[in-house]
Amino acid sequence: MREQRICVVIPTYNNGGTIEQVVRDTLAQCDDVIVVNDGSTDATTDILHRIDGITLVEYARNRGKGYALRRGFAQAMDMGFDYAITLDADGQHYADDIPVFVRENQEHPGALIVGQRDLEGVQRSSGSEFANKFSNFWFYVQTGQRLADTQTGYRLYPLRRLKGLSWLTSRYEAELELMVLASWHGVQLVSTPIRVYYPPQDQRVSHFRPVKDFLRITVLNTVLCLLALVYALPLRLMRCAKHHAQCAMAGFLLLGSCLPLVASAVNIWEGEPGHKRVELTPYTLPGTGHVAVIVCPGGSYFWHDIEVEGHEVARWLQQNGIAAFVLKYRTAGVPAFITHYRLLWRGNRYPDPQDDLRQALNYVRAHADEYGINPDSIGAMGFSAGGHLVMSAAELFPQAERPAFVAPIYPVVTMVDSCVHKRSRRGLLGDSRTSNKALRDSLSLERHVPKDCPPVFLVNCLDDPVVHWRNAALLDSALTANDVPHIYLQYRTGGHGFGASENRGTSECRQWKQQFLEWIK
Repeated sequence: MREQRICVVIPTYNNGGTIEQVVRDTLAQCDDVIVVNDGSTDATTDILHRIDGITLVEYARNRGKGYALRRGFAQAMDMGFDYAITLDADGQHYADDIPVFVRENQEHPGALIVGQRDLEGVQRSSGSEFANKFSNFWFYVQTGQRLADTQTGYRLYPLRRLKGLSWLTSRYEAELELMVLASWHGVQLVSTPIRVYYPPQDQRVSHFRPVKDFLRITVLNTVLCLLALVYALPLRLMRCAKHHAQCAMAGFLLLGSCLPLVASAVNIWEGEPGHKRVELTPYTLPGTGHVAVIVCPGGSYFWHDIEVEGHEVARWLQQNGIAAFVLKYRTAGVPAFITHYRLLWRGNRYPDPQDDLRQALNYVRAHADEYGINPDSIGAMGFSAGGHLVMSAAELFPQAERPAFVAPIYPVVTMVDSCVHKRSRRGLLGDSRTSNKALRDSLSLERHVPKDCPPVFLVNCLDDPVVHWRNAALLDSALTANDVPHIYLQYRTGGHGFGASENRGTSECRQWKQQFLEWIK
């Protein structure tokens, strides 16, 4: 670790029951451990003075976790370190997961590596679960990036890249703020699976003050949302403009060769009464007879992860000789997610997304000659809720209108099993119909696999923290029982939301792309 200039920083406040074991376990993994004693008033101070081999930073008054991290990071940089792994002093984190962060740092130098807790089977309060979902949602609003776990303190920080950032807060909420600021300034954020230990409820030590700290987090999110509009968004647009200018210059230099084509989005319902605008963006190729894929990004049927699971996927397919069409199908929208207004008004709900995909398939078939594709080789690929959408097309559409093949990637599958992704179910069914058993059953895809289902390419990860891995396993079992040609790739690591990215997920899960290209041949 010293060769990579990585140290460990442990902030602590009144963790007398756990701090010694945490520090000694950490010293077994790393020789360079900085402990920041944030004004402890229990036995923590005496315990730390008895431990050899650590660098101790301490002060008399409790200042908060954010302040402690700042002091620890400053000490680390003074000692010549470029990276600091942080873990909590309450014993929840396993020190022998430190090599996981070291490996991720080797693969993603300069990135902020965020631990993603394996919470399978862990008993947590409903307040804790809500707080994590609340934090994840607002992080996405403020940065446009999805992280499955924005509240864990187990991370690897690139110190030099964070130097000079102006923190607004000094306590519990500072960790969230730091991730948002890092994202705004172009620091790559990478999730990696970690283990977590929660002791019995009566043995847990927490300094979280539910009312006061939740209020502080709410105020911080309000400020960050405002800053996102007046600072981060313009910064991002400037960065994108610079990138596009560079790409345009490169494009001009390449003119004259047979370049792939990106056409303007078309409204697939143009001329049809009673439908909103639904855009389909073609990524076509020179020549004729190409295989084509309609790409359906995920987003819990409430929104779209349109870049990572849409356009980025389409560009990758196009670069590998496959025409692609990104479908921005109808979703419930963020207002429906926040307000539950669909208890009173219909809004967008089932079967709207399915109707959009059916229309997109028919539209592309009708324009096959124009787009240079084989009308009999039009498939569909979907991610998360988009995976449910494309699989519903393979099962529920009339045979003549089904895609030639489907690729559900970390898909939502069931609407009735205990592993259901409740947000996607609510997004698709609508608030007034979530308890409709017949509708739930009809859209539980593991129950309706036909014998003549088109071939399926199925992918997910065991550590997926968003859509439980059993969704894909249920579908695999149903496909097998009905003798449907398919391949099921279940990776140990990778999480959720990696799309066709070269940076998200893990090197293991990113293998799916090459395997898909081999499968589709």
